[in-house]
Amino acid sequence: MKFLNKLLLICAIASFSTQLIAQEEIKGKGVINYEITDVDSDDPQVQMYAGMMKGSTVDIYFSKGKTKMDMNMMGGMSRNQIITDVKTKASTLLIDAPMGGIKYQVEMSKEDAEKQTAEIPTYTYKEDRAKTKEIAGYACYKVVATDDDGNEIKMYVCDNILSTAFEKQFKGLKGTPLEYVMSQGPMNMTLTAKSVSAELPKDAFDVPEGYEKKTLEELQNMRGGF
Repeated sequence: MKFLNKLLLICAIASFSTQLIAQEEIKGKGVINYEITDVDSDDPQVQMYAGMMKGSTVDIYFSKGKTKMDMNMMGGMSRNQIITDVKTKASTLLIDAPMGGIKYQVEMSKEDAEKQTAEIPTYTYKEDRAKTKEIAGYACYKVVATDDDGNEIKMYVCDNILSTAFEKQFKGLKGTPLEYVMSQGPMNMTLTAKSVSAELPKDAFDVPEGYEKKTLEELQNMRGGF
């Protein structure tokens, strides 16, 4: 009986210690690993293929100087990485499509990136701190973001993680969303954080060798289009 009580005590301490580590405040740099946990579309044809996107991953790396979004879709069939300089807004786009033999590197200036990106809506945020959810070990509260046209994005936000990764997408948002919806053409994808770390790999923002360099114009003019 004493052994059982001691074992339960050890487990309780270990569990409490894990919670303390998970709730550690992250500022300035880190990695958030998201998974696409749900996909839906109003287009029946698109909905047929939406399930293929579930389980895909989106990893966000952030520091005070750079950010990176690494999207690995459909088990590696498609991978896009975007490394962005926080100050200059210039980006490096890395495109991998192994089945098509595609491995391209494209350098984009701030102006190039702005031309290729749809205008980002301005949101107003309504917090509901009574509605909470634990995601990747972090306590989050519900926030509804509403744009000027009345479109809503429901998300769960953590105050203990402060990053530069969402400054452009969700300008004015306090904290970091650990669950939110991302629109990709006719599809709406729910991203849920599976892990969060304050440890940033040393090579997080390095551009690997082996990529064929293309200009943005060359990429746009290629057969099939990008």
